[in-house]
Formats: sequence, structure tokens, C-alpha cells
Amino acid sequence: MISGYIISNYRFLFTTLLFLCFVSGQIVYTEANQSSPTSIKEFQKWAKDSPRSAEAHYYLGSAYFSQDNIPLSINAYRKAITLNPSYAQAYNNLGLAYVKQNKISDGIRSYQKSISADPDFFAAYFNLGKTYCLINEFGSAINVFKQALHLKPNDYSTCNYLGIAYSRNGQPQKAIEAHHRSILIDPNHSVSHFNLGLAYYYSNQTQSAIKSYQRALVLDPDEVKFYNNLGLAYYQQKDYAEAIKAYQSAIALESDYIAGHANLAIAYTDQTELDCAVDSWQTVIRLSPEHKTAYLALGDLYSKNGQFQLAKDIYQVALSNGIDAAEVYFKLGMNYLRWNKTNSAIVFYQKSIDLAPNSAAAYYGLGVAYSREQKNDSAISAFEDAIEIKPDLSKAYYNLACLYISQNQSVKAMKILKHSIDLDPGLVSLATTDSDLSILRESSEFQEMIEKAHLSLKTEKY
Repeated sequence: MISGYIISNYRFLFTTLLFLCFVSGQIVYTEANQSSPTSIKEFQKWAKDSPRSAEAHYYLGSAYFSQDNIPLSINAYRKAITLNPSYAQAYNNLGLAYVKQNKISDGIRSYQKSISADPDFFAAYFNLGKTYCLINEFGSAINVFKQALHLKPNDYSTCNYLGIAYSRNGQPQKAIEAHHRSILIDPNHSVSHFNLGLAYYYSNQTQSAIKSYQRALVLDPDEVKFYNNLGLAYYQQKDYAEAIKAYQSAIALESDYIAGHANLAIAYTDQTELDCAVDSWQTVIRLSPEHKTAYLALGDLYSKNGQFQLAKDIYQVALSNGIDAAEVYFKLGMNYLRWNKTNSAIVFYQKSIDLAPNSAAAYYGLGVAYSREQKNDSAISAFEDAIEIKPDLSKAYYNLACLYISQNQSVKAMKILKHSIDLDPGLVSLATTDSDLSILRESSEFQEMIEKAHLSLKTEKY
């Protein structure tokens, strides 16, 4: 019988997925970009004195936009467009204003109208592509950025955004090419080096990612996210010491950088510096009291370290802070199981299942708890429920085989045991020593199963 139990994976790497530089927008006529209250009055007077001047209303809109008065900027741009329905710049800036109000569909339509009015107007393509990125329509963004590059082939920022869109669209090799093009145009653009690192990271070229992040840091040594992602790349290489140094550098620049503290905790855990990991998770909780992963990970650390009461306490705090109750109950079930308080484990696994009836892990844990209480029928039912949800759950099949032997159903046990080892040949070493299976080990069928599993493991090595 496998006495262990599945735990949910808390190891989320808090990566900055993309360093998206979504600036407030691009105003084509920069005269209105530095507007002061005095200049707004001047533009208001111009619009009042020339009510039929589309240009006057356009500049007034840009002045309002610069002062972050978005509703009045929208009104002014609309007036300019009413007076001049082919005013591409006004449509573009209206799009910027809508996007700033999070009216994304209106913004997209405005950019499209700007392009219809002037098919060679680069800014509208650029802003439309960025907006598609905002709503995760990366295929559309790619097409638009390509059109923008036809107009300005040497615009490094567009190449960078094209690379971002490729990365987010699951095309890391094309992203690499786009970022290389951006860097060829401007070798000192740190963000392009950073995003090139991301593209390498996503394509599992970790050493190249590290070099790109390091180059980005040479150009911009004060960028927290660069250090964070450098740490992630080292972590992927299992170089936990270097990962820790990178996360510490990020935190030194920004002491309340939650992602850095969380990733530092994960690296400390793998480096078996558990006290440091606990301190880091506690910092995450202090900075973000509703941080789900921090509570669950901290509770796991306490529980695995035999500090069961501390684990229970932190899980209870998680519940009081509104963290997903089904998962917290599941964690409490695991903690009580480690604590050898199996009746309490059963209660909390069942609570988790009541809230999340499709949790194979909770049913599996429930099966382990019942088997420890020698409630074999209930354990069998729980393992069967786990398998129904997750048909490839090899350990559930293995434990079922052990339970069927205890019920003198050796033929059925052998069939299920074979299936468990077909799913996971690594279970063979346990099967050859597990006292629960001793009744099967003398059979030729068992020996054939073991030989087959060993052959499978050798094949996997090669």
C-alpha cells in the first residue's frame, strides 16, 4: 500500500510574462502633448472662436487628454470627426481615449476608422496592435504589427511588440527573430533584450535566455523584472543559488516586490533552506494578505516539517481571509493525515469534495485515510471515484490492488496492479517489496509483469 498522498502543486513561478510597455498613447501632433491649464484655455478659445474648425477641436481634445480629462477629450475628438469625417489623427486619438477608459471595442473601431481614412497612418496600426495584445488577440496583433512594419521597416518598437505577440501566441522562434530584428535596429533597447530572453525561455533555450537578461541588465540595471526573470531562468536550470541571488537583487531594488519574494521562497525550498523559505512566504502574506499560494505553500512547509499545529493555524487563517475553501480543506486533510489524525483527515477531505466534487486528489487522500482506519470498502469507493475523475491515476490503482488482496480477490488485484504499473513502471520497485502484495509475488504472472516493467524503464533511459 502506498502510504503517501498526492499534494496539489503550489509551485507557481511568478514570472513577468511579458514586459509590455503599454504607454498612455501616441499623440501625433506633439504640440498638444505638453498642455498646461493655460494652453487648454487657449485651445478652448480657439474652438469657441472657430466652431467649424476640426483642427481646433482636435487640439482641444489632445490638451484634455494630456491632462487626463478623458471624457472631455472624447467629446472634442468626436466634434473634430463630425466636422472632418476623414480625420485619421482624430480617430487614432479617440481610440487612445477609449482604451484608457477600458472601452476596448470602441477603441479598436476608432483605430480601424483611422486606418480606413489613411491607410498609410502608422500610429493607428501600432496602437491597434497594442490594443489587440491587451485583450489577448495575439493573432490579430501579429497581422497589424506586420502591416505597421511595411510602413516603417526600421521601427524597433514595432519589432519588439511583434515579438511579444509571437511569444504570447505560442510562436517563440518567430518571437526570437522579431526581437533580434529590434535589437539590430537599436542594440541599446533593454526591453528588446529582455523580451528576447523571454522568447528563449519559452523555447527552453535557458542559457540564451540568461545571456539576454544579463544584457538587458547591463543596459538597465535598475529594472526589477529583469532580475526576477533572470532568477526564473536560473531556477529552470536548477541553479537555485544563482536564482536566489537574482531574486534578492530584485527585492533590493523594490522591497515590496511580491513576485520576487514568492519566487525566492520557492528557490529556498528547493535549496532546502526551509527557514528562509518560511520567512519569504510570511513576507508575501504581509504584503498581500489574500495571496492564496503563500498560505498554501507556507502551510505545506510547516506540515512537511512536522509542525502540524502551525500548518493547521495558517490554513485556518487562509480560510478566514477568503482563500478557496475547497483547496484549504484539502490541505487540512493532508496535514491531519501526516499528523496521524485520520478521522479529522477524513472530515476535511470530505468537506473539500463537497465543494469540489471533481477533485481526484481529494478522493485519493480520502481513500488513504479510510485505508489507514481499515475501512476498506470506503477506501475502495474513494479510490474508484478518484480513478473515474482521473483515469491515469496510477497510485490509486496500486492501492486498489492492495485492498482487493485484503478482500481475497487476488485475480482482480493482479489485473489492477498490472494496469497501475503499465501507467507508471516506476511503481515496480515498490511492488517487489510491498508486504501487501506478497501473496502475488510467487506467481509467474507477477514475474512477467516485473520483467516487462524493467524493460520499459530501460527503454525510457535510452
